[in-house]
Parts: sequence; C-alpha cells; structure tokens
Amino acid sequence: MRQNPAETLRRVLPKVRVHEDAHLFTQRVWISLCLSRGCDSVEEKQELDALHVAGVEMQLTAAVSFLTILQDESVSVHTYAHSFLQVILLHLEHRDAGVSNAWLETLLSVIEVLPKDTLRHEILNPLVSKAQLSQTVQSRLVSCKILGKLTNKFDALAIKREILPLVKSLCQDVEYEVRSCMCRQLENIAQGIGDEGSSVRLAAFETLVNLLDIFDTDQHLRFLEFYKKLCTLGLQQENGHNENQIPPQILEQEKKYISVRKNCAYNFPAMIVFVDPKNFHMELYSTFFCLCHDPEVPVRYTIAICFYELSSLPDLVPALTAAEQRAAASLKWRTHEKLLQKYACLPQVISSDQIYYRFLQRMFTIMMTNNVLPVQKAASRTLCIFLRYNRKQEQRHEVIQKLIEQLGQGKSYWNRLRFLDTCEFIIEIFSKSFFCKYFFLPAIELTHDPVANVRMKLCYLLPKVKSTLKIPADKHLLQQLEMCVRKLLCQEKDKDVLAIVKRFQKKFYEKDLLDQEKEREELLLLEMEV
Repeated sequence: MRQNPAETLRRVLPKVRVHEDAHLFTQRVWISLCLSRGCDSVEEKQELDALHVAGVEMQLTAAVSFLTILQDESVSVHTYAHSFLQVILLHLEHRDAGVSNAWLETLLSVIEVLPKDTLRHEILNPLVSKAQLSQTVQSRLVSCKILGKLTNKFDALAIKREILPLVKSLCQDVEYEVRSCMCRQLENIAQGIGDEGSSVRLAAFETLVNLLDIFDTDQHLRFLEFYKKLCTLGLQQENGHNENQIPPQILEQEKKYISVRKNCAYNFPAMIVFVDPKNFHMELYSTFFCLCHDPEVPVRYTIAICFYELSSLPDLVPALTAAEQRAAASLKWRTHEKLLQKYACLPQVISSDQIYYRFLQRMFTIMMTNNVLPVQKAASRTLCIFLRYNRKQEQRHEVIQKLIEQLGQGKSYWNRLRFLDTCEFIIEIFSKSFFCKYFFLPAIELTHDPVANVRMKLCYLLPKVKSTLKIPADKHLLQQLEMCVRKLLCQEKDKDVLAIVKRFQKKFYEKDLLDQEKEREELLLLEMEV
C-alpha cells in the first residue's frame, strides 16, 4: 500500500463492506496515505479520484472515519489539514444528499480544531465564490452552515469585516431555502459579534419580511400576533420593585426583554407596510401606542426615530390632509387647533414642494374662513413656519404677497387682524431683517385703518415692531414709525386706542427722557461747583 497507494485504494476500497471494522480499515488506509505524501501530484490526484468514484456506503464510512482520525489524534493537526482537509472540501457537493451532509458534518467538527490561518485560507476565502448566486443552491446552503460555525473561531472585528458581508448576501438570496438556512445561523453570528444592535438582526428581519410573500392569510395573522406579543414582552412582569431587590438573573432577563421591544420599535415601519397603511388603525395603532408609552427610554427613543420613516410612506400626505378635513368638519375645535400646531413639524419630514402645494393654501383658507380664533392663530403660526423653511425664493415671494394683499389689505377687518397676528409670529420666528424688509411698512400702514380694533391691536404690537429696528441702518424706518405715532396722537378719536399710544410713546421716549435727566443733573453739578 505504501508503494502504490492509489492502486490499493482503487482495488480495495470499493470492495470493503460497511460494517464495524470498515471505519478502522479506512482510517488505516488514509493514515498510510498521509504518511506516504512523497508521491508526485499525479499520484495524489489518483488517490482523490479513487475515493471520489467510490460508492455511497464507502463515502459515508470515509466521512466518519476522517472525523475519527482527528478525534483519536492519529495524526497531527498540521498533517491532517495538509492531507485530509482538501478531500473533505472536495466532497461537500456530492450528488448524493446523504453523502454531502456526512462530509459537511465532518467539516463542521474539523473546524473546531483547525487554526485560524488555515480556516481563513482554506475555508473562508473560497466561501466568497461558493456563496455567489451563480453557484448551486446546495453550495449556498453549505456556505450558510459553514459561516455559522466559523463565527466561533474569529473575533468580532474579523466577523464584521469578513463574514458579515457574506451573511447579508445569503440573507437576501433569491431562494427561500437559502434565506431560511442563513437565518438559522444568525444566533451564532450575533453571539460571535457580541453586539445586540448589529446589522445581523436587521438582516434577519429583512429576510423574514422577504419570506412573508409566500405566507397564506392564516400565517400572516399568526406572524402579526406574534409581533404584537413581542412588543409587550416583559411588560406584564413590571412590579415596581427597586433594582437592588431584584435577583441578577431577573435583571438580565429584563434587559433582554427591553432589547426585544427596542428591535420591534425599530422595525415598526416595515410592519406598517406589511399590514397595509389602510389597516394601520385597526391592526397596529394599539401596538404603536404601547411602544410610544413604553416604560423604557430606549424603546420610546427608537419609535420616535421611526417617525421619520413613517413620513416616507406614500399615503402619508393624503392621510394628513384627510385628518385635517375631518377635524375641521367636527365640532372639536381644540382637536383641530392641536392638529394644526403639530403640522408645524412637517418641514422636517416632507419636501417644501409638498407643503407648498398640499398645505399652504389650506392654511390660508383656514385663516380667512374659520370662525374660531385659536384655530386661526394656529393656522397662522404654522403657515409662518412653512414659509420659514421654504427653500424656493419664488414661492416665498408669492406667499408674502398673499399675506399682504389678502390679509393686510383685505376688505374684512377680521383678515386685517389676522395679518397683525401673523406679523407677531413672523417677528418671533424670522430674523429682524426679514420682518423689516417685507412686513414693517405694511404693518404700520394699519395706523390709518378705519376700524378701531385694528388700530388698537397694532398699538399693542408697536413695541415689538420697534424692537426689530437696527439703528442706524433702519433709521428711515424709525422716522416713519415716529410719524405714525405722532399722527395717532393728534388724530385718534378712540380713547382706548389713544391711551395705548400714549403708553407706547412714554416707553418709546423713556430712554431719551432718562438721558436728558442725566444731562440736566450733570449741568446742575457743574453750576454748583462754580
């Protein structure tokens, strides 16, 4: 056998029956081959060919025997890797599923004892090509199981850099068998990484979503109910005890529950797509409410971050406009007011064009037609925020002109009052320069308004209007403001308006009067010295 091992295998192995001594015989044959590696490459290939053409029973026997050789330490690990590993790898894709699985089990056990360098060069590097879509399904399935085993041999950094890209690729495989097989290995990979927030969990969830298309209605419902239970996992055990009184194992379990609920919150947008946004209120609203009121900050924080993802849903804008219309049609004006106030956050989540074409005109309509003052003011302030974050100069100018012409110069005194409300919000939200450039003159022109209530509201607003001026750059605007105040003092017939103007004038000139008093005292002191 030592003189001609290839011929020995060709003649003897196919004739060996699978019985209790077959393992021992195969071990001896291959150990002898291992010790006679002095033969050239052609003879080595003949040795491999001899086993490759052997029957199923002999293949199964050889697979078990190869493992026994390693376990019995019949040869060194280095010799084993050099002589046996390539034979095992060669037979992983045997046409017989039983044989392939037997060799795979042998390889998975061998991985436990092989050094990292051997694993990286002989097993991990070839997996890059073996896991590609161009390979057979069997090859990709084998790759999944090998990857799951390799994670025990590498550190977290190596796993993330070398193994995780292959894991993600297999999690997105076109064949559900491959995706399912890879998912079964994700627990091992996540443990190897040691990071509960790793992208492995995301890959697992994405794979699960990909599998949902093949579920029937009952399976959909079971999955949805399972998700709902995960969202409340551990909440039933809340007892309000001090952490110092809780055993460490219970605390560790609660941390795992929090992690589960946090991941459920992270994947909530995908669940909305799963149930269809039209069914959100019926299917997921209670779960959404529960996540928003979770006792743990990380869970609430995660669901809050997902609000941005929810805003990207195609049905969001129609849903928002429909909600506003329902609120407007109801008798609950406080609900309508709060809804309009919340719309102020829309510039952070949808585009300026969407706001301009779907919401701005609606805000104008509410300001001009709604009969409830708090609702009008809420619409006015939200409109100002929309204007503040609009990025197109042409659209901004159009909105400004509408505010001045339809409100500030409107026929209804009610609209002119709303214009002054809008000016107050603009002073609060925009810069001083912006207000002075567009709204200062239209605002003080209302000192000539025929309705006393409009003039009175303007007089109340005058201190804020004056505060927007930057002297000396806005000296010409200050002069016009002083002129309007003098006209009111001379021509105003309404006693209430006149009283407000006088109070403003007193405050307006208060600093000047104080300065004059200081100057008078200085002169008096000089005269006393003389």
